[in-house]
Amino acid sequence: MPLSEAAFRIFDRNIMLNIDKSLYLPIILCIFAPDMKYKVTIRETLERTVEVEANSAQEAELSVRQDYHNSTIVLNDGDYVDTCFEVQH
Repeated sequence: MPLSEAAFRIFDRNIMLNIDKSLYLPIILCIFAPDMKYKVTIRETLERTVEVEANSAQEAELSVRQDYHNSTIVLNDGDYVDTCFEVQH
């Protein structure tokens, strides 16, 4: 029997039994609606501006990258900027 036909039979039987009408939809959804799975990605952005003395922009970036890589610069909750949520089906 097709799902829609089965749903209507349950609906008709409930009418005949005089069951509270607010129960119809939850009963049908519970029986026929599959649980959906979603992947939710949480992305937090931390940001800090560091001032360094250097001979060029490339040298300044390299110096800060090395300090960051060596954990001389460690971002923390004081550097918090934003949180984004992304849902995928």
